[in-house]
This record gives sequence, C-alpha cells and structure tokens, in this order.
Amino acid sequence: MVCLVFVLLALFSTLSFGVMSILLVLLIFKKIISEKKLFKTASAFLFVVILLSLCLPLTNTVLEREVSVLKEDKFRKRILLSQASAEMFSERPFVGVGLNNFVVKLPRTSLPPDVSWWLQPVHNIYLLTFSETGISGLMIISTVLYLTLRSSKNKKGITLALLAIILTGFIDHYWITLQQNSLLLFVIGGLSFRKKLS
Repeated sequence: MVCLVFVLLALFSTLSFGVMSILLVLLIFKKIISEKKLFKTASAFLFVVILLSLCLPLTNTVLEREVSVLKEDKFRKRILLSQASAEMFSERPFVGVGLNNFVVKLPRTSLPPDVSWWLQPVHNIYLLTFSETGISGLMIISTVLYLTLRSSKNKKGITLALLAIILTGFIDHYWITLQQNSLLLFVIGGLSFRKKLS
C-alpha cells in the first residue's frame, strides 16, 4: 500500500494529463470488465491504437487547421513529428531508416526549422517503429504485443499493465527510448509468459 501511494504521488508530480487519463481508464476497466473479457478488450485497443497511430500523419493538416488547441506549440510539434515519421517511412517503406535514426534524419525532412531541429523522436512508439524499421518492424512489434497479451490472459494485473503500455505508447516514446522503461517492458513481458505467478 505504501509503495502504491509513492507511485501515485510520483505519477501526479509529472503533471502528465495523458498518463493520468490512462490510469483512470485502467481503474474503470479493473472494476467493470471481467478477467475473461479483458484480453479481448486489450486486443481491440491494440488494434485501434496502431490504426490511429498510422492515421496521425494523414490527418495532420486537418487537425492543425481545424483544432485550435493543437496550435499550442507542444501539440503542434508532436503532430508535425508524426508527419516526419510518414516522410521517413515513404523513403524506405519495408525496412525503415534504421534503428535510432529518427532524430538523425529529422533535420532532413520538410518540416519547419523549429520542429526539424527540435531533435525529439516522434511521441508514439508505433510511428517510431514504423519509420525506423518499416512495415516489417511494425508487424513484428504488433505480433509480439499480441502474443504477450494472449499469454497474460489469466493474469489480470499483467494484462492491465500491458494495456497501460499499449495506451501510453500512443502518446509518448519512452517505452522504447528510455533504458528504465525498456527494462520494465521486458519484465512485464516476461511475467506474462510465466506459467504461474507465485
């Protein structure tokens, strides 16, 4: 209980509206969705999140023109980074521009200088994988996530943790760019494949 309090305090101190919203969604899911339906729900979310991620670069111009909140600098840059990922993907659609090359290639895109020299990965693990490893990489990560979800079928806590990773992966890149998060991702993945949790 003490650990949970510290985790929640740390989470709220980040002031990340996206992560706090996802935490609220997960708490609701924990209460209203049975363990049997959770896997199907999480799998549906995985499919929808990947589909929405791939649509982000296509809707970029419309979003920037129509939605006033996205004219704020941080939102505008995130949306334009998704456009950069689409440009990189179009260069090499099957194998991508190479692992960890998103930031290297960013200044060579057609984005405005304030974005192309922002030197940040796209804030979406699916688009980042898509641009760096192409269709093949996205298919691999999608399959691995699905198989991991399927292995966690009878472990509600692990399934919720994986769902949190799937949803937060839509709004940030830290699951594959930060060492701590990558280690945590593999620990959760390993627990999902473990036959029995002690």
